[in-house]
Amino acid sequence: PALPEGDVFLPLEAQQPGRIYAAAKLSGLVAPRLTIGVLDAVTGESSSVATRYSAPDQPVRISTEPLSNYAVLRLKRDILSRSYVGLMATAVNRFEQPNVEAPAPGDLCPDGDVASAKGRCTRDGYSTAVDFNLRTSDGDWGAMGQVAATVLADGPERLVPDGTVLRPGTSGVGLALDGGKFNGKYTAQLEYRGWSPGFDNNDMGFNQVANLHHFHPTLHYRILKPSSIILEGDVQASAVIHTSWDFSRILTH
Repeated sequence: PALPEGDVFLPLEAQQPGRIYAAAKLSGLVAPRLTIGVLDAVTGESSSVATRYSAPDQPVRISTEPLSNYAVLRLKRDILSRSYVGLMATAVNRFEQPNVEAPAPGDLCPDGDVASAKGRCTRDGYSTAVDFNLRTSDGDWGAMGQVAATVLADGPERLVPDGTVLRPGTSGVGLALDGGKFNGKYTAQLEYRGWSPGFDNNDMGFNQVANLHHFHPTLHYRILKPSSIILEGDVQASAVIHTSWDFSRILTH
């Protein structure tokens, strides 16, 4: 990456991938209709050798990912005849030593960020979510969804495309809902997704956008029996609406 003074790092070798030092998984039935799953993994440091453009004869080894621990907890409780509620929690802790990924004043982190005041280039991230899947006994009607929360710790600030600055202590909420009538000649569903500006689960998962409400209602007329040359069919009418989290702007409709 380019340095603020105009210097650049030139890689001399491919990044050395980190190793999984240890991993453990536990899953099973802990009570009637209640299951648990736990996963924990410790990964080693990865690094790469590079040289500055202004000092090509002075190669340095730069850490690109520190020793890290990844943990996931999953609880699921079956209810009624075809439904469940669940809980998931994740944690990523990176044991980065100061000034290892950006060793000199003015150096940028491997991903282009400016190192934090403590000399860190990586972040710790935590998330928790409650989810559900509710179905009628015949499966005609249903609703499934999730409410999630994330928080960041340590690491540098990061500017995302919508103008939000993610920094240590930034927290956010994510929402998801799919529900409606799923069987029969006439069906209807509503898909909703929402992420507050501070929602960020990319240390353990993947989320492309935040600061957004997504609405997608759909109506269906289904041809279930053969008629003339038509064996089956599905006629749909739907809409997609995107707004900012505070509803101040309609982004797509």
